[in-house]
Amino acid sequence: MSHTFDVDNVDKYFKFIDMFNDFFKKGNMASTYKPVFLRALTDIGKYDDHNLIGREWIHHEAGGIKLELDFIAIRFIKYYWDMEIAFRMKHMPIRMADPNNPIEDTLNIIKLIRDKASDMKRNAAINIINNMSPETLNESKQISSEIQNSLELLNPPTLDVIASDEMKKFREDVINKSIKPEVLKNLLTDMPDLYQRVRAENYILLDSSTIGFMKKFYLIIRKALNCVLAEHLEKNNPSARHIAIKIDSETEFESRLAKVKELESKSIINYKRPDEDVLSKQIPEIY
Repeated sequence: MSHTFDVDNVDKYFKFIDMFNDFFKKGNMASTYKPVFLRALTDIGKYDDHNLIGREWIHHEAGGIKLELDFIAIRFIKYYWDMEIAFRMKHMPIRMADPNNPIEDTLNIIKLIRDKASDMKRNAAINIINNMSPETLNESKQISSEIQNSLELLNPPTLDVIASDEMKKFREDVINKSIKPEVLKNLLTDMPDLYQRVRAENYILLDSSTIGFMKKFYLIIRKALNCVLAEHLEKNNPSARHIAIKIDSETEFESRLAKVKELESKSIINYKRPDEDVLSKQIPEIY
């Protein structure tokens, strides 16, 4: 089924625009849950692309759309995994009620990802040991070095890996422990007609015009949501740089990481102003 701009849905599109405008006007988010959820939802605008990861979770039923929450979850997980594990970005402020014992508020999704990442590293370490030669196993230092080197190369999983059957249980945990209790109901207070929740089910119902709207306004909405995310992250990570590159999920993780490393390497090169040599000759050194 192809989705194009339908003049019959113009009124519905204006309603969507009003909802997003109201959402962006509010600002002052307690967390990044809502914009990350919305950013994941915008990908249904790519429905006509048969290579869209998670397309099988979009269903046309009775004049509407049934969207399984796995579609949201894989993108939700990917965003937070990249930002937490790879880029070390804080999503909530550190409370300083007791200066001697600062408390880091941690989102449920971050806790789930940290546990999953630890499990994956542990399994990776076991696989490395199982594949080692008997000679190597006799050298404990070499074992430790090889495991450490291999785990350092363990990048966050790709979207298709997160969408795989092997990650099904993890997706269910994220849906039931993070998305449903902390986002699904709360977002409807800001955008009451965006979707319908179905109690005790892991899917939401959308108006049939949603795909066409997201397709038409995809770039505008994504860029606006990225700005909201960047602004929030800047407040909680005052020393962080290149945030716009880090949150750009349109670019593969490896490319984003390489770009950040390139920019960081340039920034640590000794900087010399164009006139620095001249000034150094004119101003005598003081001991």
